Amino acid sequence: MRALERQADLERARGNSQNLIMVMLGMLDQLQRKVNDLMRKNQELVANRASAGEIEETRLRLGRAEQQRERAELELQRAQEKRRQAEQLAALVQQQVAQLTDELDRLRRSKDLSESDANSATIDDPQALDDEAADIDNALDRATAVNDSDDQTLHRIAQELSDDEQTSTQSTSPIGETGEAEYFTVSPTGQLPQGELSSPRVISAAKQSKTNPTPPHDLEAEALALGCMLISADAAADIVEVVGPEDYYRAAHQLIHETVAAMYARRETVNPETVSATLEAHGNLYRAGGISYLHDLVAHAPEDLSEGEAHAETVHEQAVLRRLIDASSHISQLSYSTERDVQEIIDTAQAEISAVARHRGKPDYSALGDIMEGTLDELEGIGKPESHILGLSTGLPDLDVLINGLQPGKLTVVAAGTAMGKTTFATDLIRACAIQGNTPSLFFSLQTGSNEIATRILSAEARVAIHHMQSGRMTDEDWTRLARIMPQVTGAPLFIDDSSSPPVEEIKAKTRRSVSDSGVQLVVIDSVQLVQHESESADKLRFSANRISRDLRLMARDLDVAVVAISELELTPNRRTDLQPTTEDLREWQPLEQNADLVILLHREDAYEKESPRAGEADFTVTKNRTGPTGRIVTAFQGHYSRFVSLHQ
Repeated sequence: MRALERQADLERARGNSQNLIMVMLGMLDQLQRKVNDLMRKNQELVANRASAGEIEETRLRLGRAEQQRERAELELQRAQEKRRQAEQLAALVQQQVAQLTDELDRLRRSKDLSESDANSATIDDPQALDDEAADIDNALDRATAVNDSDDQTLHRIAQELSDDEQTSTQSTSPIGETGEAEYFTVSPTGQLPQGELSSPRVISAAKQSKTNPTPPHDLEAEALALGCMLISADAAADIVEVVGPEDYYRAAHQLIHETVAAMYARRETVNPETVSATLEAHGNLYRAGGISYLHDLVAHAPEDLSEGEAHAETVHEQAVLRRLIDASSHISQLSYSTERDVQEIIDTAQAEISAVARHRGKPDYSALGDIMEGTLDELEGIGKPESHILGLSTGLPDLDVLINGLQPGKLTVVAAGTAMGKTTFATDLIRACAIQGNTPSLFFSLQTGSNEIATRILSAEARVAIHHMQSGRMTDEDWTRLARIMPQVTGAPLFIDDSSSPPVEEIKAKTRRSVSDSGVQLVVIDSVQLVQHESESADKLRFSANRISRDLRLMARDLDVAVVAISELELTPNRRTDLQPTTEDLREWQPLEQNADLVILLHREDAYEKESPRAGEADFTVTKNRTGPTGRIVTAFQGHYSRFVSLHQ
């Protein structure tokens, strides 16, 4: 009998070993593919090492250029302040000189009259006449001394300004063309300079140092675009769709564009006189170059005003290049920082470059005729038997039909009370997309570790009881099922981030990088209440909920991905008879429902009533759907497999 029991134990051990061998062979196959990928990436890194060195050298140069630009801007500010003081002093001196000149003339006339009277009349009081003459001479001496003092002061300030301009000219920053009150210098023939616009108050771009060139700009294109705006409302409408005031390099041009655009918006008459009056009313006429400069812009506008949009495109392109330079400089400075995390720097860099790429340009709208072709193709694709929904599948066919799938660019909120199966449904979503649909998916598991998520996925896919896996009591059949699905699971494009309480900015940065690197189309966040937020008071919590949900919706739209936010409901079973959840149970997180495109409430009666006749059933209630109907579907909850399935399965 003992021999038979020992033989049975050996057979079970042999069977378990065989199952382990099968699993290991599958994992070895996956590891071999990963090793091959790593070797290929290593070869690419070796090949790109030289270019990486060039990039680093470029970053160093950009950092030095930024420092030089900042120093030059400080020099410009000091020079402008001294010039302003000199102008004020010059006006004061001119006033004093005029007063002293009048006084000198009066004193001279009085002295001449006194001398004439002294020669022709009898002097009754010689001493009084001598005293009056002495007073006149003293007054003349004082006036001369004040005049000489003012001349010396003006000479000193002029010398300081001359020194400042010489220093600024030798700097390596385009300080001259960003100052105030900049305008064209028109030649005696009335023609604008070709290819370069100058100003007597600024330093010419030609004098800039070759080691640190002027940031990209085209002043001629700016002037031509503004000239078209001053003449034609239609041209202005086209131009304002391409550029904004911040896209102009010259400060005067920014003021003119902003003023003209505002006047057109108010349906006011636009011409050099009305624009100058508006500028003067706001104290900006001098900074914009004066009315003569506005006339120059109109006089040298292109004959074909439709060319204004093309010139505006040039202005926009130059502005994008300047923003790229600024972003590169900031990234370079961050790279030298030893206090910040490397990954944080990378995320910030990606965000800044993406912001430059999205910043203004052609209109975001399209004509209906241009949209129709893509819409018809989409409708045709939906009508095919193999593609009956528009978005990504949830794994529940009835729910897919009701909501038309999880659609890109939309924010879906799935809310439920405690222990209803929120994490289970979140896992079902990523299984349906990444494993069954081979769609790259990103899962932010903020309350469950990645190992537990992997266990849930294996249990649901292999149909192995999760308590068997967690207790170590797996049978031979369990191991066989696990080995069968292992290659498909390990090869799925699924990415799990189990960071605890990340800020929404970090979620956005990681999602952006995943979309760029891996083409992620679905993002699931479990749960949104664990995203870093302020919760000191109900008002602050509601404000944080609004900001987080708004940012998630904008992220979905900007990156064109489907975003699912899992949320907790605050149910109080002991205080209510109807346990069906509503969106009011979101409490301070009510802004989630306001910003969401789709809201789904999950509920299981047997979570509260163990003897419920609907044990094993779960309700998915769609309470909000911007693009379709609302309603309720009933599914089966298989908690032992950690999954929801259709009642028809």
